[in-house]
Amino acid sequence: MSLIGCGDWPRHANLPSEKSNAIPTEGNPAEAIEIDWTELGEESEPNDAPGEPVALAIGDGVSMSGTLSGIGWDPSAPKTPPSDCGESVAFPPSLSGNYLGDVDWLAVGTDEAATLCATVQLEDNDASFDLTMYVLDECGEPVEIFIDGERPIGVERTGGRWSGSVVVPKNTRVGLALGSYWPDDLQAEIPWDLSVSLVPPLTDILLCPEIP
Repeated sequence: MSLIGCGDWPRHANLPSEKSNAIPTEGNPAEAIEIDWTELGEESEPNDAPGEPVALAIGDGVSMSGTLSGIGWDPSAPKTPPSDCGESVAFPPSLSGNYLGDVDWLAVGTDEAATLCATVQLEDNDASFDLTMYVLDECGEPVEIFIDGERPIGVERTGGRWSGSVVVPKNTRVGLALGSYWPDDLQAEIPWDLSVSLVPPLTDILLCPEIP
């Protein structure tokens, strides 16, 4: 009788592989996902509504840059009127008030069920901001906000950078809204970069690409 053993532990991490491009067990599975990126360039002003969605499939990504002109929050601002299609609008993310300054949008659409990954970078580490994501109705209005539990995803972020993801059903249009609610400064000019991509909708592992 002969015994064959593996000298190092864990065994699965030290067995030889015929695939030279295999991801090691201690590696990031997202490294196996390849994204075909398209640069949309600078936003076109006015960019205060979702606009026509960019069509994406799994494995596609887009990047866009822009500038938030004016930031802050008005707690007494009137509620957003209903969509032209008749549904209640879910923007802004708070039940009362609205942004004092600029809100910039990017809309994407997909025919596939997927995980939507988003990363935003602001050239201001002190401003508090939201990058919220909404289901858009047939009129292109944000009528449903993506939440985690009872909390909208992407609200109350600081440090100038945030990455997040949401699972979207097939045949869905998503609007991403970037706005800064603090401090109140209508003279502020804050450049930003936003990257959005679609990856397979797995629930047990996150495959979002790492954005430098």
